[in-house]
Amino acid sequence: GALGSLFLDLMSFRDIGLRRFISVGNASDIKISELIRYLAHDPDTRVLGLYIESVAEGRELIESLREFSLVKPVVILRGGRSSRGSRAALSHVAALSTSPRLVDGVLRISGVMQTYTIREFLASLEALEKLEKTSSLERIIAITNTGGMGVLISDALDTNGIDLIDFSDDLLRELRSFIPPYMSIGNPIDLSGDASTERFREVFKTLVKHRPDLLIIINQPQTSAMDTENFVLFAEELRSYLKDLRILMLVSGGEYAQSFASRLRRIGLPVAEDPIELVAMIKSLRKEPIKGIKVIDL
Repeated sequence: GALGSLFLDLMSFRDIGLRRFISVGNASDIKISELIRYLAHDPDTRVLGLYIESVAEGRELIESLREFSLVKPVVILRGGRSSRGSRAALSHVAALSTSPRLVDGVLRISGVMQTYTIREFLASLEALEKLEKTSSLERIIAITNTGGMGVLISDALDTNGIDLIDFSDDLLRELRSFIPPYMSIGNPIDLSGDASTERFREVFKTLVKHRPDLLIIINQPQTSAMDTENFVLFAEELRSYLKDLRILMLVSGGEYAQSFASRLRRIGLPVAEDPIELVAMIKSLRKEPIKGIKVIDL
C-alpha cells in the first residue's frame, strides 16, 4: 500500500539495497509465514524488514520468524500496538491486533529486532544491510566534532543501557601526545568545532590499534573547519576497515548535511540522522541468543 511506497522511497534515499518488496494487503490467499520461509532460503536476501498490523497467523508466524532469525536478521515495525491503533488496523485490514504486551514478549524471545518508529525501522535496516551482527559489542568509542551532540549521544546510549568504554592510561597518553590540551579526550572524544578531516584521521588511526568493537563517528559538516571533500576521501579509507571494525556515522542537519550523508552512504557507511536512530542501529547489530520457547497460539 501507500506505506510500502514510503518505505521504498526512504530506502532509496538512504541507499539501502532492496532484494524484494512484497505487500500482502488483507492476506486473503497467502500467509506472511509462507513468505518468510521462502525468503529465509533466498541466498540474495540478507535482512528481513517486516511491517505488520496483526498476528492472525499466531503460531505459524512466530515460528517462521524464529526460524528466519536463526540464519538472518529480522527487523519488525508493528502497527496497532495501542487500543486506538488496534481499532484503526481493524478498519484497515479487517484484522484485530493481539494484546501488545503478549506479542512484544513473544517477539522478543523469537530473536527479532523490534522498532517503534519509521526512522528506527529504516535505520536498523540500513545498519544490517551494510554490517554484520555480532555477539561482541562491548568496546564502543565515539568521536565527535561537536561537544553538544556528544552529550546528547551519551544520554541516549546511557538511557538505553549502552556503555561507552573508559580509556586506558596508555591510550589517554597516546591521544594526548597530539591532541591539543583544550580538547576533551574522554569518551566521546570531543575534537571541537575546529576539527579538520586530518584530525579525525589521526585519532582514528590511534583508536584502531586498540581494537574497539564499534566506532561511532559524529561529523557535523556545518562547522567552518570541516573540509567535506577530504572527509569523503577519508570515508573511502574507512570502508576498507569494515570487515574487522563496525563503523557508524552520525550526520544531522538540513539539505547540505543530507547531501553529505548521502555521499557517505554510497561509499558503504551506515549513517544515522539523530541519537534515536543511532541507538536503533546499535541495538540491531547486537546478536542476542535465541532462547528455546514453547509458542502458544495468539
